Amino acid sequence: MTPTDNGKSRRSAVSRRVTIRELAEATGVSETSVSLAFQPGSRISAATRDRVIATARKMGYFPNLAARTLRLGSPKSIGFLVNDIANPFSALLVRSTDVLAGKRGYQVMVADSHWDGKHELRAVENMISARVRGVLACLNEKNPATADLLARSSVPCILVDTLPESYRGGYVSNDLVAAGRLAAEHLLDIQCRRLGMLMADSQMNSFSAFLQLRKGFLDAVAMYGGDADQVPTVAGGLTIDAGKLGFQQLMKRAPDCDGIFCVNDLCAIGAMESADAMGMRVGPDVAIMGVDDLDISSTARISLTSIRQPYHRIIDLAVNALIDAIENRHHADVTLLLEPELIVRNSTRRMR
Repeated sequence: MTPTDNGKSRRSAVSRRVTIRELAEATGVSETSVSLAFQPGSRISAATRDRVIATARKMGYFPNLAARTLRLGSPKSIGFLVNDIANPFSALLVRSTDVLAGKRGYQVMVADSHWDGKHELRAVENMISARVRGVLACLNEKNPATADLLARSSVPCILVDTLPESYRGGYVSNDLVAAGRLAAEHLLDIQCRRLGMLMADSQMNSFSAFLQLRKGFLDAVAMYGGDADQVPTVAGGLTIDAGKLGFQQLMKRAPDCDGIFCVNDLCAIGAMESADAMGMRVGPDVAIMGVDDLDISSTARISLTSIRQPYHRIIDLAVNALIDAIENRHHADVTLLLEPELIVRNSTRRMR
């Protein structure tokens, strides 16, 4: 093969980009209609939209979003800041947000702070620079500059899942004080005599959500005549491995603990693993419960008692309130705490 032949081969292997004019001709509509077909909520009919998109897929056409942004300005988008996208609860929040925002014609720009204050601030700066119309945020509360930046910007913001004490803006969250209280009441009701807690690790225990859970739990212990100061609390973490280690540490410190409240379901599942490895029966010997009510918690093998976080309702309320604020040009002033729900399973079923 000659060098010229080789060059022709390379050129022929490269597909030519399909133009909007070619797609319009193939579907028998105008170029404007093609453009509108790729804009959620546009005035084009559903039948035309479906025909254009189906033909675009066959032809390999992709809309030029960069050109559209230059022509029309920034797209309708909102930002969503989470602390750990690998956490199943955060992933559920993001997925619900994407679905609900999409129904109202908005894209979602997701950022993960990795529980790092500097990274969180950069993420919010990037969102504002990208001209998002509003922000949903789970702040990690390690950098006050993030909340200050959001307050100073003209971008509407609603917090979900977290609620720092100093925060004065809009929020939609689970009532975590009530969740902690509900957990303690359940363990006391099933006749647990010595309660304990597995919290997040030492670097995260100042996080408002965890402080609220702890407050509700200890307040309930005191309300029912117990000594809240004597409840052993171990810094575990938010993962299964952290729960395993945390349970072992708690048993060394308080081997008579028979009712344990864990900071989330993953931590609780780890604690169950350690209890099983130590020859303890989860439920009859030691009652273990968590927070979030993840799908895995309801499986027959795990059957974990948990405080349900109504993530879909949280996001439904937050997304719609945020977009309403954007479109009506007012502050996102929604302030809602949702009542928690106790889901009882085998991990707290005692033998009478």
